[in-house]
Amino acid sequence: MTVLDNILVGQQSRLTSSVLSSIIHTPSQRKEEAFAVKKAKDIMAYIHKHYAENIRIEDIARNTGISRSECFRSFQRYTNKNPVGYLTEYRLAHAANLLKETDKSVTQIAMECGFSNSSYFGKIFKKKYAITPSRFKNSLPTVGIKKV
Repeated sequence: MTVLDNILVGQQSRLTSSVLSSIIHTPSQRKEEAFAVKKAKDIMAYIHKHYAENIRIEDIARNTGISRSECFRSFQRYTNKNPVGYLTEYRLAHAANLLKETDKSVTQIAMECGFSNSSYFGKIFKKKYAITPSRFKNSLPTVGIKKV
């Protein structure tokens, strides 16, 4: 294959890609995509601000100005997760951080992170991290960890 052939093949490939892109992503599809991205970001922002509260999917949807089903659809499209699962993961990550950095009890941390009871918190923490919150807290080295 000559250099000219390589250039022509490359141009053809780019043209094909461009044509496919314009077919697959019509202006209305791009608008839908932009809407889904904005709503997913709004949902994340709401979760990050209110994770410690007793929030439901209806609260998230109402506060982001969309229906319950659109809340799931937009978030799933943007993150490949559902908003409830993301909320739980966000709470667990925040709880793990508090377990590492504070002297607060597991129960206190569970409540501060929006879990309704420490038993449920312990169950899902262990499922995610393969260790109980108490063992996680006690297994951390004490040197170099700032306790608040």
